[in-house]
Amino acid sequence: MSVTTQETTSQQAGEQFFSSILARVAEGQALSAAEAEAAFGVIMDGLIAPERIAAFLMALRVRGETQEELLGGVTALRARMHSVPAMPADTIDVCGTGGDNYGTLNVSTLWPLCWVRLVCLLPNMATGPFPPGPARLMCWPR
Repeated sequence: MSVTTQETTSQQAGEQFFSSILARVAEGQALSAAEAEAAFGVIMDGLIAPERIAAFLMALRVRGETQEELLGGVTALRARMHSVPAMPADTIDVCGTGGDNYGTLNVSTLWPLCWVRLVCLLPNMATGPFPPGPARLMCWPR
């Protein structure tokens, strides 16, 4: 089976599974932690259309999320985290999301004035004295 065929099969299986989960949640049924983990997993793996994700999240919100569903979502997220390489002991993450379009001062812009090593782990730092654009990891030495 080719990679494209495997991806298509995986996406179809994810969509079929998600359809059953979405129907249950829309009917007001709660999910187990394992079911919620699988549902959030296929979402995070990019197998579900945005409209269906919105329907799922709205159904959860309208009914009210359970502790088991939150646990499943967090577990799915943690399973997909990427570790950051070892950093010096005095390194801190101070980056925000990159401004609010209201002309306010982004607090993360002020941190370079401090005498600490800075690491930004978010993908868009469009504010402040730093070059705008995507970045996975940016360090400014003391």
